[in-house]
Amino acid sequence: MTQILSLIAALAGTLITTFLVPYLKARLTERQQDALSLLVKTAVEAAEQIFKNEQSSGDKKRAFVRDFLYNNGVTADDEKIVNMIESSVYNLHKGD
Repeated sequence: MTQILSLIAALAGTLITTFLVPYLKARLTERQQDALSLLVKTAVEAAEQIFKNEQSSGDKKRAFVRDFLYNNGVTADDEKIVNMIESSVYNLHKGD
């Protein structure tokens, strides 16, 4: 009887670490991704509004967005941030 319980416990542990843990990690990452997307969108919209009357203010806008994200605890890699900013700017102007 003890061997059967040990086998069941081992099997349950294997199933949990194989399926449940990766699933929970993926959900957390998805929620973090959604939060990051919202922060980027908010920062881009704010930069567009703040610098709307300035010509050639792309560098200022990018600096504003990066500072905003950094000040809100975003530590994603630079390439990912740049791509998210560009995507958000594209989507913002697509609605014009």
